[in-house]
Amino acid sequence: MRILAQLLRAMAASDTGRAAGLASAVIASNVIALVFTIVFARALDTGYGSLAALLSAFIILMVPGSALQIAVAREVSHAVAAGDQAAAAGVRRWLGRLIFATALAGGARNRGQARGLRDRGQHPGALRR
Repeated sequence: MRILAQLLRAMAASDTGRAAGLASAVIASNVIALVFTIVFARALDTGYGSLAALLSAFIILMVPGSALQIAVAREVSHAVAAGDQAAAAGVRRWLGRLIFATALAGGARNRGQARGLRDRGQHPGALRR
C-alpha cells in the first residue's frame, strides 16, 4: 500500500502525471455532460431540440471569447512579470469602451421594443382608445 502511495505521489509530480490528471478531469466532465444531456432529453421531449441548438450556438460563440481572454491574460501576466506598473491599463480602457457600446446597443434595442409595445397599445404610457 505504501509503495502504491509513493508511486502515485511520484506520478503527480511529473508532467505525465499532471497530464493524466487533466485528462481524467476532461473525461469526468464529458461523462457529466452526457448524463445531463440524457436527463434533459428525457425531461424536455420536444423542447430538447431548441435547447440543444441554443447550447450549441453558445458553445460555438464562446470559443473566440475564450481565446481573447487567454491572450489578454498572457499579455498582462507578461507585463506584470516584467514590472510594468500599468499592465492592465489598456484592458481597463478597452473594457470601458465595451461596456459603453453594450449599454448603447441595449438601450437602442429596448427603445425599439418599447416603441413596438406602444404601437400595439400594450405599453403603460400608450393611449387607450
